[in-house]
Amino acid sequence: MKLRVIAKIFIRGVKQKTISNTTIKQLEIDFVCNKGSKRYYIQLAYAIPDQAKMEQEQRPLTLTGDFFKKIIITKDAPASYYNDDGVLVMSVYDFLLNEGSLEN
Repeated sequence: MKLRVIAKIFIRGVKQKTISNTTIKQLEIDFVCNKGSKRYYIQLAYAIPDQAKMEQEQRPLTLTGDFFKKIIITKDAPASYYNDDGVLVMSVYDFLLNEGSLEN
């Protein structure tokens, strides 16, 4: 799944870099992508079976301290939605097949 997402990011002309935020107790954001003045924080999770897993994936995103778009891509999201914290949760299939998925 990770390689397909990376390939799609590059195809869409987005500059991508992987970061590891060691100052926040080893929390990691999988991808930070820049396209012009826009920035996207992207987390990849194979599955999010419960609220504990959602919090684990979402926590690094909420600690960024800015208002750029935050996205969790997972295999088991039935439809894209924004959660209560403003994080977009979307299916990997929606991301791969929809050219405008970063802008939704």
